[in-house]
Amino acid sequence: MSEIGKKHTWLHILFWGILWALLPYVFFGFENSMRSVVRSGVTFGLIAALVLGNMEWLLPRYYFQKKIGAYVLGAIGLLALISFLQEWDFMPWAEHFNPPEHIQQRIQQKGSPKSIGMRYIGRLVPFLTTLLGSSLIEVAR
Repeated sequence: MSEIGKKHTWLHILFWGILWALLPYVFFGFENSMRSVVRSGVTFGLIAALVLGNMEWLLPRYYFQKKIGAYVLGAIGLLALISFLQEWDFMPWAEHFNPPEHIQQRIQQKGSPKSIGMRYIGRLVPFLTTLLGSSLIEVAR
């Protein structure tokens, strides 16, 4: 068994990835569109990268070595990188994370201000929850 398998990293990837990829379908129903499929796939992939980075790099090198400050900075950096990859406009999936055209038009008609900060905070919730959850479970083992 590989070193990664001993740490239960793959179980964390499956659990957190499936949870956050399928949760929108539970609340909003399955809309059979490429937008939903791409969003779920990208979310799963980014969750996998987050869990791998946290459990295979950050936790062993910083947290378990009692370098808590370095771990916190690394975790914030990892979250920023994941957020950048999700939101960067030049990524092929960028258009799938923006609201559909009819919703954008409705927002413009109402004249409601866009809160870009809240958009990013809302999109960080799955990644922050995954980071905290996978860390707590691994530390408690």
